[in-house]
Amino acid sequence: MENRQQALYWTELVQLKVDCEYVRRYRDSLGAWITRFAVIRAIVSVGALGTWAAVRSYPMLWGGIIAAAQVADALQHAIPFAARFRGTNALCSALDALFIDCQMEWEDIFAGRLDEVEITRRRHKLMTLRLNADQKNLPNALPRRERLLRLAESDAEAYFSSTFPNEAS
Repeated sequence: MENRQQALYWTELVQLKVDCEYVRRYRDSLGAWITRFAVIRAIVSVGALGTWAAVRSYPMLWGGIIAAAQVADALQHAIPFAARFRGTNALCSALDALFIDCQMEWEDIFAGRLDEVEITRRRHKLMTLRLNADQKNLPNALPRRERLLRLAESDAEAYFSSTFPNEAS
């Protein structure tokens, strides 16, 4: 790196990529749990309906189970778990778009076409846009899961070492 502002921008770019990968992995983890719950709800509901039709005894019990499954299905989009999934989807898209823009800016920065004042201004803009995306899509933030964070850091490192071999060192 030639100067401090370039190094600071590079650090922000790397952290943005780590965040992109972390949010993607967290979203995929939530998606897997949502799918599991949907399958369980479907099995319970259909199983209760089938048992009720076959056995024809305890109609209140089976009817209650079916009704509970239907209520759970109707509330699916209201529970915080599903809301967090939707937020991570939106945040993932916002961070990916921001990362694409920042990669283009990095080309100008690395080539020396921007002075320190302009690099500082753009780094500030990057930090502000990132904060706004976080606050808009996940106002309560995401919990940090160490395993996912390590994987995200590894993904980012692999990306940068293959895409920018000279800068990543």
